[in-house]
Amino acid sequence: MDYLTTHNLASVPALFVICRYLATRRRGETMEALKDALAPAAVTAREDNAAPGVLKASLEVGVDLGLLEADGRGDRRVWTLRETVASQIRASSSIDSSPFRSLVLRRLGATALAAVEAGKRPPDVALALIWLLRQDPLAPMGRTWDDGLETAFKQAGLGSTIKGAERWLAFLRWARSLGLITFIPSGTRKEHVLVDPSEAVANVLHEMPDTAAARQWFARLISMVPLLGDPRLVAELPMSQDVDDGVSDSAALAMHKLERSGRLRLIASDDAADAVVLSLGKNPRRIGQIQVLRGSA
Repeated sequence: MDYLTTHNLASVPALFVICRYLATRRRGETMEALKDALAPAAVTAREDNAAPGVLKASLEVGVDLGLLEADGRGDRRVWTLRETVASQIRASSSIDSSPFRSLVLRRLGATALAAVEAGKRPPDVALALIWLLRQDPLAPMGRTWDDGLETAFKQAGLGSTIKGAERWLAFLRWARSLGLITFIPSGTRKEHVLVDPSEAVANVLHEMPDTAAARQWFARLISMVPLLGDPRLVAELPMSQDVDDGVSDSAALAMHKLERSGRLRLIASDDAADAVVLSLGKNPRRIGQIQVLRGSA
């Protein structure tokens, strides 16, 4: 499914609202019922009946991600929450959406891997995020489409995936909601985009082992969040990439930041067997063991 073209109005915050609402409606709801319950009257009044906008796009994406199910056709189509994720949604807080955003990130990675295994192309937003996470986190990119982004995506072979300001803005919404970028100010009063998956990694620390060999720790991380560097997904990028089991620079940035914030302890090692190299700038670090510091959030 193309998320950034025909479904470019879909958003993670909208999915959060939809899923939490459907968690209270076990029999599901029709599109009209969802519009009445969730869409502000002023927005609903402006929507074309043939293109319900954010709600419709988000529902379709929710089905593709395995969060929702849709039965029936036309006006009688009923949308329900998948039982496989229902307990997580019902346990979520309306105040803190980070567990849900982490769930979406993981589902997006799983959906991309399933597509690859079936010989199909991963969702466009997943492919673009894989590329993004391979970029230098110490070299911020422009936030607006006019900041040379068209050239960058064409050179990466993704010119048809991210094409024009509208798709770029939709892509930024996904990247930010999933905890993969931050916006930083510049001296020209314009914000720049910094590739930074620290939030995405932090959101799964509660499922990581207290202590593990670094290579095993990262294998566990990538298995949960494939977009952070699963070689099978990296290999799907159009242009030639180094596909290995090393740690990307953006993941290295996340590890350094989580260490500084007291969430992780990175223990150096000269043993190459289970060690990984965190390359960031001019000072690579060989890490043999990683400890998660509980109660430090």
